[in-house]
Amino acid sequence: MNAPGWSVLNTYATGFEADFVMARLEAEGIPAVRDNHESTALFGLGFQGATRSGYTVMVPTEVLGEAVALLESVPDDVPSDLPDDELTP
Repeated sequence: MNAPGWSVLNTYATGFEADFVMARLEAEGIPAVRDNHESTALFGLGFQGATRSGYTVMVPTEVLGEAVALLESVPDDVPSDLPDDELTP
């Protein structure tokens, strides 16, 4: 997907990951779309698992930096007493 005015934020292995990221962005008012690349995951239609080429999430170019910063930040609802190593994916 190459749409004018939109930039690639990232490509995720599973539909679940892409949907999770999109939900976080949209909750903060940042529009996002995803390109499935394939309509069928490795285990069949409707499965949110991995595909060979992943799921690309795109955001409007003018908010790309804001989207990256949001995803690099720790959400407000994460308990502050967690050790740092539990916050790292």
